[in-house]
Amino acid sequence: MKPKTVRQFSTYFCSIIVLGVLSGCALSIVPKTEKPEETPLALPARIEEPELVPVVFHVELRRSYSDETVIAIEVLDELSGLNRNINRYELTKIEENHYAGTLILPYGEIIKYRYVSTFPINQPEAAADGTTVLYRTMTVANNTTINDIIAGWPELPYKGELGKLTGIISDQSSKQPLADIFVTMAGYQTITDATGRFDFDQLPVGIQHLSAFSIDGAFLPFQQEANIIADLSTPAVIALTPLPEVNVTFIVSVPEEASGAPVRLAGNFYQLGNVYADLSHGVSSLASQMPILSRLDDGKYSLQVKMYAGSALVYRYTLGDGYLNTERDKDGKLVTRRIIVPNRDVTIEDEVKSWGVAGAEPITIKVTVPSETPSEDSVFIQFLQGTWQQPIPMWPLGNNQWMYLLFLSPEARQDTQYRICRNAQCDLAYDEASFTAPVPLSTIDVNTSVHTVESWHAWQPQISNNTETIFLGDDTNLIGVEFTTDYQPADLNRYRDSLKELQQLGINWVIFSPTWRVTISNNLPQLSPNNLGRSMLLMDLADLIQIAKDYGFTVGLYPRLDYSMDSAKWWQSTQRDALWWQQWYQECEQFIISYTQFAANYEVDQLILGGVDVSPSLPGGIETTINNKGTPKNADQLWSALLQKVNQYYSGLLLWALPVGESELPEYVFFDQIGGFYLQFQPPADAYGGYDHQTVDITLNNFVVDFQRNFTDKQYFTGLNAPALSLGDFSCPPADCLISPRASAYVDYPIDLDAQFNFYQVYGSALSQRSWVQGISSRGFFPVVKLQDFSSSVYGKPAMQLLSNSTPDAE
Repeated sequence: MKPKTVRQFSTYFCSIIVLGVLSGCALSIVPKTEKPEETPLALPARIEEPELVPVVFHVELRRSYSDETVIAIEVLDELSGLNRNINRYELTKIEENHYAGTLILPYGEIIKYRYVSTFPINQPEAAADGTTVLYRTMTVANNTTINDIIAGWPELPYKGELGKLTGIISDQSSKQPLADIFVTMAGYQTITDATGRFDFDQLPVGIQHLSAFSIDGAFLPFQQEANIIADLSTPAVIALTPLPEVNVTFIVSVPEEASGAPVRLAGNFYQLGNVYADLSHGVSSLASQMPILSRLDDGKYSLQVKMYAGSALVYRYTLGDGYLNTERDKDGKLVTRRIIVPNRDVTIEDEVKSWGVAGAEPITIKVTVPSETPSEDSVFIQFLQGTWQQPIPMWPLGNNQWMYLLFLSPEARQDTQYRICRNAQCDLAYDEASFTAPVPLSTIDVNTSVHTVESWHAWQPQISNNTETIFLGDDTNLIGVEFTTDYQPADLNRYRDSLKELQQLGINWVIFSPTWRVTISNNLPQLSPNNLGRSMLLMDLADLIQIAKDYGFTVGLYPRLDYSMDSAKWWQSTQRDALWWQQWYQECEQFIISYTQFAANYEVDQLILGGVDVSPSLPGGIETTINNKGTPKNADQLWSALLQKVNQYYSGLLLWALPVGESELPEYVFFDQIGGFYLQFQPPADAYGGYDHQTVDITLNNFVVDFQRNFTDKQYFTGLNAPALSLGDFSCPPADCLISPRASAYVDYPIDLDAQFNFYQVYGSALSQRSWVQGISSRGFFPVVKLQDFSSSVYGKPAMQLLSNSTPDAE
């Protein structure tokens, strides 16, 4: 009997951690004086402003510039951005390398803070691995003392002993593991995976502060001290208390000076635009993710938001983001509102006094865009104020016109420029003129700037009336897209919108490709879900999967590894011994089991594993050299054992991604554990653009047909990838050349849309006529904006029209 429940797996994983404690291999989290379940949860019955309570900070300094080193603590404003609106407090030196201070902070609030040296040199602290600390977190409570260790500074890196911490976080009520829980320690940040697990490596030894919380406020925050022991892994088994869900309705009156403008709500929780990623220069909030209030008949604005009782809400109203065009008091200072959410549905009535500095007239920016701009697009404005800020949505006026009302002080106006782009992609889908020469506000004589977009980069009107189609065989019932791995938080809304558009085009199969980050730590490989800003949160991925199911899509999940470079080069640069390989397979198992659990939870139709990301760890993947150990000889058995575990918990169709090159396809023992193959095709390296139906048939007959005959009991699906490039000296890497629109290395290459179209037409037709092919997908699909660029994405290109003409349901 095969167990299929997630609970069984999570219980097993927790047992591993408990066993580690009992065996004495590591020390557990320092216990609290009272068990959480014995303390009744006191939730307010009405709206309350948090009281101010003292919090004591004790800091141990491991590296010091001098005996006179002065240390300060910076309390950060995450709504404004971590590098703006900072409050700095000097700490008191109580003995050598020990500092302390007491801050008065709002009760219940999750505070972001960091330490800095102010003398003899002004520098932010560095973590034990030498990276600059972005921030730490703590939750304000009564009688709280925070113990931290400053590992070092940019010029004075940490030289002490190191330890690790491995934890798992679950729901105290349901006992189920919790994903997307944000955890910080020692200046590092991470999130939990689908099994509730998190890891910290390279921690300074000693007692340090651990903080964990839900980014949407759904659970009571957790904090405690952990004792880090040299060369050991401290286990942390944490249960978070769920908070009751309530509806909070905001009603706000705004000044007449911006009447009719879209008003947004910026806040410290995820549902209010805080994406908990370092987007740029410490900014973690996106205007495009902040909810828009609805205008009422009386001129006020209203919004209802799902919140959680007992959570500490920090918010402000804005016409821009959390800092620019944001509400101010009568003295022109930023307004920050704080409440403790009560244990019932409530209505909050607020009034915005002003959007700008007193006496400063707003600037009206009007933009006219080309009539051929895709109807699904939104126009964004991006401001340059020392550095480029995150793009902000403009307000549609109709008739291809957009507007933005900007409130700036006269001083800030002199140093501000702007440019225009589509769908927040100001490095990809930009107005050619303002990208080349940003518009300075200092040159505007009156308080109105009028700008006309003559052309969009990488976009033209109607590019093809091609009505060619792929003639589908009787057994090819799925035509789909595999979404790109290149993701940014600003892309999320377009992912949601694209699903409806794909359905209307007749596409019936979507494949999502979330990623984990690959790094080397202490000369050992690490695979981590901590890929914030580069991979989708699991809560958002789950939401997209449900939307796709509602639209009738077959849904595939193809988890990938993000090497932050070409994977082949990464493997070539690694130094591997037996311990290295042991670590790799352990990390890879956690990566795969995490997504196995997720796929089971959300009943994904297909789970796709394998591919170029892990091919060096497959049997015979890397040869042993004098100084470097190749793939272990028992690799087949290791993968067989792992896939057996996958099949214990996942009952959908398990596919193995297999790149098709110009050699025979490998056959592994562990193929008996899978249900089918996801064969990946791309142009031959030595014949890009020089193939036809005959040569493709030869390739299939030589390298695929015999393989398929050996595995007739399997299902077969295919993925196509062809960048819109054609150069005599250009060739794809042997395994995988998925090229993102954000791949700057290709910006100067001539674009060849016909080469991409020809590949899809030839390969698609050849594959669809093979009776064993059940689906064809387009790989590297970038749903954020239509582009006629060099990338693998077919969105906005003739090849997309070819696919939509070929689907069984197309009209």
